This record gives sequence, structure tokens and C-alpha cells, in this order.
Amino acid sequence: MKHKIYILLLAAMAIAGMSFSQTLVKNMSSTDGSVYTVYKNAGTYYIGGQFSYVGLMTGSAALTTAANDYPDMDFPAFNGSVRSVIPDGSGGWYAGGTLNTYDGVATNSLVHILSNKTIDPAFSVNLNGGYVYTLYKKGTTLYIGGYFTIVNGSARTYIAAVNSATGAVLAFNPAADNQVLALFADNNNVYAGGSFTKIGGKTKPYFAVLDKNNGNAKNGFITVNSTVYAIENKGDTLLLGGSFSQTGFQTSYLSSLKDSFDIPDTDFPVTNGQVRTIIPDGNGGWYVGGSFSLIA
Repeated sequence: MKHKIYILLLAAMAIAGMSFSQTLVKNMSSTDGSVYTVYKNAGTYYIGGQFSYVGLMTGSAALTTAANDYPDMDFPAFNGSVRSVIPDGSGGWYAGGTLNTYDGVATNSLVHILSNKTIDPAFSVNLNGGYVYTLYKKGTTLYIGGYFTIVNGSARTYIAAVNSATGAVLAFNPAADNQVLALFADNNNVYAGGSFTKIGGKTKPYFAVLDKNNGNAKNGFITVNSTVYAIENKGDTLLLGGSFSQTGFQTSYLSSLKDSFDIPDTDFPVTNGQVRTIIPDGNGGWYVGGSFSLIA
């Protein structure tokens, strides 16, 4: 009889446990500290404890409207920082950062959020533990900048391009030598800013204009003398923001200029040390001397 009572008690406990299993209500307020007491009176909850904030637990991204700042609690709740969010053109978004979960589900550092506020299972980008700082979408191409060296198994250092529908890696491969923090693209070029000094196969400190197909750096465009954090477009003008104090052309010890045009010839060879003397060779060329050991 004792065994039968024990079995009945277990069954009753299991049923009770099932009856109290509930779904978490996402639009209930949370606090940033311990709650020690709760009291309800006439539809109002009073709470007390060791906290200084009461609000909605949105995670590190929130969806609001211009008319209502109350967040949409159906939007995914991310764990980890969100560094960049851009629209996908179809009512959804791309979000990148140091993400590791959404609504408790493991995820990569870059996700596509569909217009119904669910994560797109068809889009997959794995950044080998890296993270995303900046995103820009042009047509069906999504450009990614940040801190990573491999994208979906392919070597891509700090900058990459993927198919915006699937996340498949594209041929674009500038191979920067440090982080890419800002991106913009037009019909012909990709404009990149960051803390790099070499990108697209050339020395282009902190800002570069890249061929949109293969990622090769183009000459004839300015550089700056320190990190670029932001790139914005207005008509045919690009606005750069960062920690730089000078804007000009990287020529490294050697420059060729015309007396009627003060922009240096960016195809002219550069050196890795001081140039002390230059004389013409009489055939349109030059002899160059100094303390350098490499030229061009």
C-alpha cells in the first residue's frame, strides 16, 4: 500500500508541474536588480527591491516607431551587443554585432530578421567567432565590415561581401590588415573606412575606394591620417567622420605633382624611407636617391 501511495504522489506532482508550465509574457516589465516583494491592488502591481530601473527586457536591440516609443516585444531579443542594423528593403532587417543568442536560441554574429520579426533560416553567415561593426546592402549584395578573418569557411580579413538572401560568400575580397568600421557602396565602388592601413592590395590608410567586383583598391582618391568611424552619402558627396586631423593623398616619401594641378600622381612609385635627391634622366624619367631600401 505504501508503494501505491508513493506512485500516486509522484503522479500528482507530475500533473501539478504540468499545470503550472506557462509561456513567459514578453511585455511585462523587468528590473535591473533583485525584487523582494510584489503586491497587486485594483489592476496595479507594486514592487519593491534592490533595483533602479523598471522597463521592458528587449535585449540589445529594440523596434519602435516614430510615433510611439513603446518597443515591439515580438522583435527578437538579442544577447550580446548589436553594432549595426540596416533595412533589407522588404520590411525586414540585417543585424550584426557580437550576438550569440536571440530569445534564448544560439545564433551567429550576423542575422537576417524577416518582416514578420522571425530570424531567416535561409540566411547563414558564420564569422569564425568574429563580430560585425558595419553593414551596407546594395542590390543583392550585403557588404560586411568588422573583426573577423574567415566567413563561411573562406578567408576574408575584416571585410567581405555575401549574397543577401543566402549568406553565400562572394568573390569581393579586399583583405584589409585591420578592422573595417564603416562602409558605403554605389554602382561602381565600395567605400571603406576603419583602422586599416593596407587594403585591396595597396597602402590605403584608414579610407579606401574599392572595385565592387574584386575588391582591388583604386588610386586617385584621398586618404586620412587616422581612423575612420563613419561614412555617409549625400548626392555625389561622401562625408567621413573619425579621429583624423588631415585629409589628403598617401604618397610615402615621394610625390609627382604638376605646376598647374596640386593633386599628386597616385601611380607614382613610393619608397619606404627618406628621399634626399631627385634629378631627371632626360627621357621623362628620374634618378632617385636617399635612405630607402624599397621603391614601388
